[in-house]
Amino acid sequence: MCYRRAIDYEPGSSLDREAFEAEAQIGAMVLGSSFGSQAGIGGVDGGEGCRRRRNERFPDPDLARGIPGVLEVRRLLGSGSFADVWECKVKGHEDSVAVKVLEGVYSEHQAREWQLLAETQHPNLVRMLLAIEGTHCAMVLELCSGGTLAQLIHAPDRRAAFSTITVKARVQAVLDVISGVEHLHSNTILHRDVKPSNCLLKSMHEANMEWIPQVKLADLGLARHEAQVMSKRVGTQIYMAPELMEGDQYSFPVDIYSCGMVLYEIITGNLPFSTSDGRLQNDVAFVLAVDMGARPNLDDVPFSAACEEIRNILQLCWDHEAAGRLTASALAGRLRAMPPVMLA
Repeated sequence: MCYRRAIDYEPGSSLDREAFEAEAQIGAMVLGSSFGSQAGIGGVDGGEGCRRRRNERFPDPDLARGIPGVLEVRRLLGSGSFADVWECKVKGHEDSVAVKVLEGVYSEHQAREWQLLAETQHPNLVRMLLAIEGTHCAMVLELCSGGTLAQLIHAPDRRAAFSTITVKARVQAVLDVISGVEHLHSNTILHRDVKPSNCLLKSMHEANMEWIPQVKLADLGLARHEAQVMSKRVGTQIYMAPELMEGDQYSFPVDIYSCGMVLYEIITGNLPFSTSDGRLQNDVAFVLAVDMGARPNLDDVPFSAACEEIRNILQLCWDHEAAGRLTASALAGRLRAMPPVMLA
C-alpha cells in the first residue's frame, strides 16, 4: 500500500463522462456530464431509477471503510460512474474530510490527475490532503460542506433563499471560480469542465444570508496542460465552447466560455439554454446551433446598470472566436471594476 502526501489543492466532484445526465432534483434534462450528488461535493443525483437505466453501479460504503486510515464513514456526498465520495473521519485529521474512492487500481489517469494536483495550490481550488494507492485508489480531500453552486441555484428547497442573494454576492461567487481558473491557467493547465456542479461551497448557505460562502473549483479529472494533445468534446456540453466541441485545437479560452455560462447561470438562476429548445433534444443539432452562434438568452439577465455591464461581459466570454474572449485575469478585472453602487 502506498501513501502520497499532497501539497496542493484538488477538485473532487464530476466523474460521470456520459453524454447525457439526469438532473432530476432540478427537474430538467441537460446535455453533458455530471457527478450526481448530495451535499458536499458533486452535481445533482438522478436517483436509483436513473442509475438502473444507465447501468451505473451503486455506492458501497465498505470500499470506503477498507481504505487505510478511514476510521468512520459518515455519509455519502456524491456518486458517479467512476468514483464515490464519502464524508469520513480519517486518522490524523481532527475534522471530517471527503474521501473520494475511485474504481480500480492506480492508473495513468490517476497519475496524471495527481501530478496536476501537485502543481496547483490556491484558496479557490479544493485541497487534496492525501492520495492513496491500493486495491482501490482514494483521495482524501478538504470537506466542502455547503454542497454545490448548482444545488444552491436550482434545488427546490434552496431557490427561495437564493432569490434573496444580491447581485454583488453572486458576482463575488463567480470571482471565486474565476480566481481558481486564473491560477490553473497561470500554471498552463486547462480545467475543461468548469460548471456549477464542480463549484463547491466551503460552508452551508443559510436562508437569511445575503452572501454566498467561499466557492472552490473542483475536479481536475479532465484537466490537461496546454502543451498536451487533447481530445475534443470532453466535459459538459451546455458549458462547452464551440472549438472544444468540434476540433482538437483549443486552449485557455474554452474555460472562459464556461465561466461565462456560470456567470449567466448564477445571475439569472436559469440553466444555460432553454430545456424546451428543440436543439437540446438532439446532440448534433445542438453542436451545430452553438457553432452558428446560438447562446443563452441575454433577455433573461435582469435589467439594471450592473447587469448591462454583465451582458457585455457575457458576450465577450461567449465570442465565437477564441481570440476574442477575455483572459481569466481580464474577466476578473472587469467584474471587480464594477462600482459597488451598481451592484447594490
